Amino acid sequence: MPIELVEGLQVIAAGKAAVVTRALGGEHVEVVLVSTSKTVVVKLSDIEYLRPTNRHNVVPLSTVRPLDVPDQEMKEACRRFEILEKLRSGELNFTEASLELGVAKSHL
Repeated sequence: MPIELVEGLQVIAAGKAAVVTRALGGEHVEVVLVSTSKTVVVKLSDIEYLRPTNRHNVVPLSTVRPLDVPDQEMKEACRRFEILEKLRSGELNFTEASLELGVAKSHL
């Protein structure tokens, strides 16, 4: 059975669940790995096709494409997340966390 390679097709790429983003010539395909949201290029021979049950299996790219966020903003978001995790686990109290985040305690 021939497989139509379409944007949004769910596949296994190099052993990992992925979603096709586009075909690149006759030998390669760009996919987004579901587990990491990383965009990679793989050979067609490294693609395993999943048997679709219907067109509802196609996932919109907007749900799997990584955000286009500058590195500095991503680092700041990670820093804030780590502070909030420390607050949640009890390593920091509200005063300490608010000082590190630069916000009032009432914002936490």
